[in-house]
Amino acid sequence: SAGDFRNQLFETFKRVMNDAKEYDLVLVAGDVFDREGTPTSLIEAAADVFAACKTPTVVLAGNHDSLKSGIPQVLKAALVRRKADHVFVPLQREPLPFPKLGLTVYPVPLLNKGDISNQYAWIPERSTEDGLRVALMHGGLDTLPDGTIPADVASKKDLDLVVCGDQHGPSQGGEDASVLFNRE
Repeated sequence: SAGDFRNQLFETFKRVMNDAKEYDLVLVAGDVFDREGTPTSLIEAAADVFAACKTPTVVLAGNHDSLKSGIPQVLKAALVRRKADHVFVPLQREPLPFPKLGLTVYPVPLLNKGDISNQYAWIPERSTEDGLRVALMHGGLDTLPDGTIPADVASKKDLDLVVCGDQHGPSQGGEDASVLFNRE
């Protein structure tokens, strides 16, 4: 049933966040929740999990939990009540510096479910304070049908890493059938 599947996903989420205690930073590339009508009780339960893991975490709004849905705002408020100031839920596109880690994250929360806005134009030129530059995006590369993120966005915006959620592998063939799996 859908309820069993949702419970299984939540249990996987809890295990992943529990394991994240060993890392320096967690980047969640959108779609923590699978639908815009997510119950507040589930958002509150997710806030408990995020708050329990003391690793700095950035939670991006994806197409299923976009800014327009209100979910990121509810999650952010729940995290404030838990004093989880190590969890960041960006509500706008602006640099998020992590000076202790020597990096800056450029989060691109999606505005709405069908957001096809330019996700990278706002990213500023490199400055000496940036450290490593990491874009956190959600959407399809332009090498896919209806993709809006340029496959060469890292070189266009002088980024050291691009983390992109909502990517799907090729429907036919193996890793060689898709540029998504090209690590170069």
